[in-house]
Amino acid sequence: MKKALLIFIYMFAFSGYSQAEKDSLLAKDYSEVYKKLKFMHYLEGAVLKLYTMDEYEGIAVEKTFQYYLKKNIIANNPVPSIDVLKYLEVYVQKDIPSDSKSFIRKANNANAKSLIEITEKYGYPSKERITKYVGFYDLPSLSINLRYAKTGILMI
Repeated sequence: MKKALLIFIYMFAFSGYSQAEKDSLLAKDYSEVYKKLKFMHYLEGAVLKLYTMDEYEGIAVEKTFQYYLKKNIIANNPVPSIDVLKYLEVYVQKDIPSDSKSFIRKANNANAKSLIEITEKYGYPSKERITKYVGFYDLPSLSINLRYAKTGILMI
């Protein structure tokens, strides 16, 4: 029984230390984490817009998707320090998404990978942890904004 209690206390002590270490790392790098989360939110909004287009608009976008990508998604990037194509792991011309389905797949994969990396390094980026450093009113709204889906105007 004493050994089990000792092992339990030993494991608990390391998990508490680990969270304190992640908190101090987040405090040091909060600006970069916030930029990455803001960019990820922007890409999710772009994906949502592609999902909610009406049939005619969707057909027009599919015909000229690379132009749409350049003029609407890349040009409106709210975090210029993060390159959209590098984030999507596009390094050569032939890998640029040619349609909305491939863009959605690449964006979702890149966001999932980034969220896993952030969570492993800094712990889960909860609203409470981020607002400690950024401020409540600087956070993007994480709710689905139906007006954005219809108009394409990003409400941050």
